[in-house]
Amino acid sequence: MVSEASWVKMRSVTEQGALDEFLATAELAGTDFTAEKTSNIKIIHTDQKNPYLLSGAEERDVLGKQRAHKGKLTVPRRPKWDESTTPEQLDTLERESFLDWRRGLAELQENNDLLMTPFERNLEVWRQLWRVIERSDLIVQIVDARNPLLFRSDDLDSYVKAVDKRKENLLLINKADMMTVKQRKIWAKYLKETGIAYKFFSAILAKEALEAEEAEAEAESQDASSKAPQRDAGEQQDESEELSEEEEEAGEEEAGEEEAGEEADVEVDDEDIRILTVEELEDIFLSHAPKDAAPDHKLSVGLVGYPNVGKSSTINALIGAKKVSVSSTPGKTKHFQTIHLSEKIIEAESVQYSDDGLAALVFSAEGDMRQAINNLQSTFSGFGFVSGDNVFKIVDSPHPVKVQAMLKACYEGNVNSALDILRELWDLGYSSHDIISTMFKVTKTIPTLSEHSKLEFIKEIGFTHMKVLEGVQTLLQLSGCVVRLCKINMDPKRFEVATK
Repeated sequence: MVSEASWVKMRSVTEQGALDEFLATAELAGTDFTAEKTSNIKIIHTDQKNPYLLSGAEERDVLGKQRAHKGKLTVPRRPKWDESTTPEQLDTLERESFLDWRRGLAELQENNDLLMTPFERNLEVWRQLWRVIERSDLIVQIVDARNPLLFRSDDLDSYVKAVDKRKENLLLINKADMMTVKQRKIWAKYLKETGIAYKFFSAILAKEALEAEEAEAEAESQDASSKAPQRDAGEQQDESEELSEEEEEAGEEEAGEEEAGEEADVEVDDEDIRILTVEELEDIFLSHAPKDAAPDHKLSVGLVGYPNVGKSSTINALIGAKKVSVSSTPGKTKHFQTIHLSEKIIEAESVQYSDDGLAALVFSAEGDMRQAINNLQSTFSGFGFVSGDNVFKIVDSPHPVKVQAMLKACYEGNVNSALDILRELWDLGYSSHDIISTMFKVTKTIPTLSEHSKLEFIKEIGFTHMKVLEGVQTLLQLSGCVVRLCKINMDPKRFEVATK
């Protein structure tokens, strides 16, 4: 049985209580100890001051101390290693190096009365960062446009260059659509003066552009006969007469808006402040490929950043752009892209997997590449092998094969078999929401169901899902849904009341 610690070792830990701090430090140092029960009692006073709520003078004092010791507030470095270093030796070296880094910060805080902001205390998270830096040709720090410097790490740029001088750094200012042209111009001037390579980007705008391309592709693929009939000339003329006065009145307003926005249009064209499209961002990435790389070298780009700055939305925007370029059918390529990228990661990391495990990653991620990577990482960390069963244990979701068997029994009108499978899923501990959500996803993927049956199934499952969300989460509610699904394809004569 896999311990819970293996499943959650990648969990971010930014703050720890005194006991957790002690236990974590002891574990890093490989120290064994025996706890003794004592009668010590600590009295906590309710009038204690929150150290993070500062007055203006205190805040200035804290910021001054942080600036004075900025050179010591660094990213932890990975210890030197080579091909002769064994995994066990490297693990020990990394633990010792990380422990020294933690001790240095603690001494700095204690000796200089320095107020530390929360920082990552989980070695596994830093190990992932080290791997990204070592394997990437270009390190892209993604920051929030509302306060770029707050989310940027100066020392990370220095560390990247220390690992390999040929590696490049790029600051990607995401959510740039929330900035005015004037704000972008001010930031561009500052960043150029300080020698920081940067680009403005908006994952939201990229997503909107992608959706527009998908809609256009879908419209072009529709049969001409499905288009609405053209209106007769008289109707069009009447409508044009009705709108002529409105257009005339709006003309002056549009002219005023064009004059007001003329200067902004000129400034937006400036390369220094322009918000890049996905295609332009890809070109920027490619331009940072190593000059002396081998012909078969593939550019590796590492995207790093704080939570909620837009890493996943940027990745999805990049993947979505690739999807549009290779598919004219919206929504059909996302899973294939997930499979392709997942296989690349599996190959690079030497992960053992089965075909049903790869399919389970795609199914559980629902097209979200970051979710697929997270599920892959958690499954391999927990079990050492990526199979369908292991993936669904990690994501804590009913196995779609079981749910598909239940839905097929419903389609065939086999009420008892369908209810037996439902009871089995319920006894395994899955919630009503887990079961009904998986039923909805699986229904859309069963090829043997007719389109009519799929629509009827989805409608019935959706109605039950709404009831579950309202709080009716009993086995009886799910059983009623299953029975109603069975009834859809049954002969109506079976439900007729016999008459004398």
